[in-house]
Amino acid sequence: MENASYNNRDNAVILLAEDDEGHAQLITKNLKMSGVRNLIINFKDGKEVLEFFEKAKGLRSDNIMKFILLLDIRMPVVDGIEVLQKIQQYTWLQGMPIIVITSSSNTHEAELCYSLGCRDVIVKPVQYPEFVTSMLQLGDYLRSEIFPEMGNA
Repeated sequence: MENASYNNRDNAVILLAEDDEGHAQLITKNLKMSGVRNLIINFKDGKEVLEFFEKAKGLRSDNIMKFILLLDIRMPVVDGIEVLQKIQQYTWLQGMPIIVITSSSNTHEAELCYSLGCRDVIVKPVQYPEFVTSMLQLGDYLRSEIFPEMGNA
């Protein structure tokens, strides 16, 4: 059953959990370059993301905000796997699009992420040009696949 609270892309806020500030800036810049115009909120670790969800619970449950989570796996304090596990306990976040962005090409880790509810796993390329291309493709993916599910503006 589709979660009706995820039907309006205008209110969708992109939550970016990325501990590497340079990567976070590149991701944000290239999403904007690809045409993504939504608010992007940056978090430096999983603990900050979980604290945000606790504070934002009322906003989401009242259908004021919709979230898309771009999640790094290897972060300090609370890692991405722990975030995915905790999100499973939040029924009010069911249906939230989660895309894992990681430097790990470990297939077991990717399978675990999928089993915990992520939609896609993107491996961050090491080389700058490939990283930029990958993030531009992510922006295209968000606009063409994720946002249409949320309703066209």
